[in-house]
Amino acid sequence: MILLAIAFAAASPLDAADKAEFNTCLKAHVHSIDDIAQGDGVEICLKEAHDRTIAKGEVDGPPSDPLAKKVADDEAYRYLLVSTADTQDPIAKCTQASLTAQAYLSAKMAYKYNSWKEVEGRDCKAAGVR
Repeated sequence: MILLAIAFAAASPLDAADKAEFNTCLKAHVHSIDDIAQGDGVEICLKEAHDRTIAKGEVDGPPSDPLAKKVADDEAYRYLLVSTADTQDPIAKCTQASLTAQAYLSAKMAYKYNSWKEVEGRDCKAAGVR
């Protein structure tokens, strides 16, 4: 769950103030390794940060197809795994970013699709693919 929080903070459109609020929330709700393992405090902070970005119109609202969203979120988690792996394969990061963008497109989540296309462009350029 803590990796998901880190991924959210890195891949979401949080500005400096939002990131500060997210960190403050984590400090208030996560006091021990047990809190992290249970994920409760982290989940609360993720939801609060996500709700703030929805209110600002910076992210997509609820998806019309929850299964497609789950598939897309799974692809985003796989990207996190690839990007934090010991081997740090730039081609794998580029490929997974592309798969994640396509999954959000299939889920009709335009904002996340556009965000992941930016990640894809950055990672593919770093890998020498574009």
